Amino acid sequence: MPAKLLITRPIHMAAHVAAELSHIVERKDIIFAPVFEIHPLKTVNLTSNEEAVLFTSQNAIPQAAIACTQPKAFCVGKNTAKAAHKAGFHIIHTAPCVEDILKPIIKSSYKDIIYLHGTYHTQDISPKLSFHGINATRHEVYEQKEREWSVHERQAI
Repeated sequence: MPAKLLITRPIHMAAHVAAELSHIVERKDIIFAPVFEIHPLKTVNLTSNEEAVLFTSQNAIPQAAIACTQPKAFCVGKNTAKAAHKAGFHIIHTAPCVEDILKPIIKSSYKDIIYLHGTYHTQDISPKLSFHGINATRHEVYEQKEREWSVHERQAI
């Protein structure tokens, strides 16, 4: 019996996971069964070229209203960086995880960072940045709502 792959990411994020793993498992053996959905909460207006945005998830990007001429971003994850670039951001630095993005932010000349995140996030990095004289203004811009699996999804599993 061939191995099955269960992808629980939201549908809009699941396709790239499936594509990245296509060399391991055939498409017919992939089960998409998201355990949560993304719901926007608010939009944050970005008005200053002196600030940079920190995106730890691509889910925050649609909630950033660009009202400045040169929006800049620090990103966690290559897919987040791709989405931010597509949305018009100049990517300052990309790191694979939150811990690895701290050093480039601290070494940068930015003293104000706008940190857009979801209701649930791995850690609040604001205190660490504050310790280094960087003001990180946090905005919760989306929430992750649990969703029930459909009958079809449950049967597939």
